[in-house]
Amino acid sequence: MADLASGEGGPHVEELRLDQLSLCPAVFQPRNTIAISYDSEKHVRELMRAIKEVKSLEPIVVWWGGDGWVVIDGHHRVAAYDRLERSKPIPVVVFEGTPQDALLESIRLNGQNKLPMTTQEKANAALRLCLLTSKSKADIVKATGTSSGTVAEMRRVISELKGQGLTVEEMSTFTWKSLRERLSGPREASGDFSEYTERRAAEIKAGLLDLLHKNPLNDADALALAISEVSYEFARRLMNSEHWPIPWSEPEDDDEDELAEVAY
Repeated sequence: MADLASGEGGPHVEELRLDQLSLCPAVFQPRNTIAISYDSEKHVRELMRAIKEVKSLEPIVVWWGGDGWVVIDGHHRVAAYDRLERSKPIPVVVFEGTPQDALLESIRLNGQNKLPMTTQEKANAALRLCLLTSKSKADIVKATGTSSGTVAEMRRVISELKGQGLTVEEMSTFTWKSLRERLSGPREASGDFSEYTERRAAEIKAGLLDLLHKNPLNDADALALAISEVSYEFARRLMNSEHWPIPWSEPEDDDEDELAEVAY
């Protein structure tokens, strides 16, 4: 962000064409942009339908970077306009401030959008503010929804890693989880977490058996679809869980009998 202008004194505009907008997701998009999630894709399609009905959505928030306009909020709206090959100007509102102010504003606005940020995305956004700005703890907590204690821990981890020779630029490539593990190593689940997992598993199992009635095998596809529509990230974590029985192995005879009793 050091090569960006102050963001102040740019031209006053209310509309811009798509080709006049620059995207800088590595700085101004606190969501996970490594892969388009199911939720993001669904959100873009909803926005495309809305554009067809009302022609324009609420303004994109842009910031003058010295030699062009940078989107600080509205990446999904820009994607929707782009897919519809919008050639006419779209409504924008100009944010004025320093690069640090623009980063804080982008994270604050993303936290208010229809598509909610995940806990992980909020933590990564808070880490970015800790690394790249001098904003107060209160400002970071308010913008991201991350706890004051977590922000304090981030600053401690950053300070200790700086002492080990790691630069801000290097730390900016890490997620909060990976940066924390860089300092202390992966955290193992505590006994309390295991007890919680087992207790919640029993509650969810009882609810599923009640919902699926006497034929759970008949609803396997419906359950898979329901899980995917809850959240792509939820489905991904489910498949990656240490408790997920994949790769599939043939059940023992006793397991087959138990499954048959449940299914029929």
